[in-house]
Amino acid sequence: MKMKKMMLFLGLFAAMIDLSNAQPVQGTTPRKIISGENQFFMRPQWSPDGTKIAFTAEKNQGIWISNAKGNKLTQITDDSEAGFGFSWSADSKSILARPVVQMDDQRFHQVKTYNIESGEDRIIVENTRKLQSLPVWSNHDASIAFLMNNAVETRNSGKTQVKSASKDTPKAMALGNALKTTAGSETIEFDQFKDRYIFNVKTSPNGQKMVFQVNGLGLFACNADGTELKSLGHSEQASWMPDNRYIVTTKVADNGVAITAAELMLIDTESGSEFPLLSDADYIALNPSVSPDGAKLVFENVKDGAIYLMPLK
Repeated sequence: MKMKKMMLFLGLFAAMIDLSNAQPVQGTTPRKIISGENQFFMRPQWSPDGTKIAFTAEKNQGIWISNAKGNKLTQITDDSEAGFGFSWSADSKSILARPVVQMDDQRFHQVKTYNIESGEDRIIVENTRKLQSLPVWSNHDASIAFLMNNAVETRNSGKTQVKSASKDTPKAMALGNALKTTAGSETIEFDQFKDRYIFNVKTSPNGQKMVFQVNGLGLFACNADGTELKSLGHSEQASWMPDNRYIVTTKVADNGVAITAAELMLIDTESGSEFPLLSDADYIALNPSVSPDGAKLVFENVKDGAIYLMPLK
């Protein structure tokens, strides 16, 4: 009898271990939702309310908007390189971007917001060569923050503060091997990344964690204050799940000239465990974006220049 109880206990214990290592989310068959003749679309991003998708075209030219099904496409701007690093406002009514202006063989940056309802744009920062970061929304979207002269500067966004039950989450911007935050110009330094640079910084929905890439070293996660830094391998382009624990990333292979393969992965930022979401030769999946409810994601497929939607279960 004691032996049977022991075996039952061991069986239950093994089941608990298997459950803890089980893949929490699985992807289903992707479906093409956005494509265009002679167009290569890329960098899709869900709006915070989950009703729209913003994306750009080849060379980050311009920004388009569609509904959640990929229908009713509208181009809100044709500004050069506006599609690189753009971000939605919390009310899903505006997009913040850093377009490029070419003048007399020189490149200048602007900081602009685009109202997707009225079609109006607003220049926050005029032509400059001193911008050191992508701009971010701040102060409940009433301000725009960016790095200039190694310091955080802010400008009025022209929007009223977006009322929210949660506090305003400080945003982090990369400056070499350190991060500057919108919270009182706080600097988070990483001595272990000397002679490296940080990019693709993504803050978790609750503002308590962040993930970022380091050139040549891969993906890292840490607390919002920079503590508990851990390596997550060589995935990239992270998008947070709404549980503030898991991220969807892409694992890329190349031949030194072009990308040859890319698979979507789910990563546990606490344990570092990886789970495959999409590994199929028909897709070179880049720039995944998880919907706010975590029920689906969109990504670009390099093979055909289209945007795909993949339900999650």
